[in-house]
Amino acid sequence: LSASDTEGVSGLYSSLTSDIVSFLGKKNLSKGVRIELSDEGTVKIEISFLALFGHNIRDVARAVQENVKASVESMTGLTVTEVNIHVGGVTFETTAAAESEPVEEK
Repeated sequence: LSASDTEGVSGLYSSLTSDIVSFLGKKNLSKGVRIELSDEGTVKIEISFLALFGHNIRDVARAVQENVKASVESMTGLTVTEVNIHVGGVTFETTAAAESEPVEEK
């Protein structure tokens, strides 16, 4: 949730393998998130997201890293050692105003 709520993130995305699993009827609740928990109580996290057009991808990725790390550490008490980011693409935000404007005919 903290990754999705970061400004500039359009949504999380999954790989083709995850999409096939959900197509076969298995609900994938961890779409775009992969977590590796070690025996020492440390966590490595991979987040895959789509960026919104017009935002600096480097800044968005850094904000996602910071937000996810802070959220996981505060909720679990575990130490996050890595938050790796994968940007799957850029999406364009559509506005209600642009969709409702009449088209001029000539």
